[in-house]
Amino acid sequence: MEVNDLFEKCEIFTSLDKERIIKYCRELNIDVPEDDEILFAGVHKAICKLFLYEDSPITCQQFNESYSWLVNHGYVPLDEEKAESIEDDEKKAKVISLLEDIIDILKE
Repeated sequence: MEVNDLFEKCEIFTSLDKERIIKYCRELNIDVPEDDEILFAGVHKAICKLFLYEDSPITCQQFNESYSWLVNHGYVPLDEEKAESIEDDEKKAKVISLLEDIIDILKE
């Protein structure tokens, strides 16, 4: 994947524009959760995880904002396996599924 392509894909998610994110996910046949908190938890977790990739277009500011959002909403920012802060198993599964789908899209 070219760096420009990754940057464009990341920009869709880092925009935090709900309509734009939903449109993009639907174009790629990703199930979009109806619950906004689940949607944005997946997006913010993806931003945090992508920040750690070499040559990531995610900025420190974007990482810090997503990290803070997750902490403020009771989520574990970087380790989806340790998402014990999410008590509802169904909600946890949806967040992890969306995170994995977003990461897969961005790595293509």
